[in-house]
Amino acid sequence: MSDSLNISGDASAPVPVFNCHVFISSADGKCHARFANIDLAPIEAANERAALSKAVTEFKSHIVELKQSGKPVEWRNPLLDKNDDEVERLIPVHL
Repeated sequence: MSDSLNISGDASAPVPVFNCHVFISSADGKCHARFANIDLAPIEAANERAALSKAVTEFKSHIVELKQSGKPVEWRNPLLDKNDDEVERLIPVHL
C-alpha cells in the first residue's frame, strides 16, 4: 500500500491571495475601517460586518484594476500604526 494520494488531472494555476489589513473602530454609532497596508479611502458603515464587506470589495477591485493594467501594487511600508481605540483585522482576499 502506498502513502501517495495519486491525484491526477489538470492542475490549474494557483489563485493569488492578498492580505487586506484593516483597522476597525466605532464612533457616533458608525463603524469605521481604515486600510493599514494600502492607500485606499477609509470606509464607514453601520456595523463591523458591513464595513469589512465594503473594505474587501474596495480592496479587491483596486488590486484587480492594478493587475489588469500591469501596474504594481504599492504596499505601505511600514504599515500605518493602530490607534488605541481600533481592533486589527487581517483578511485573506482571493482574486
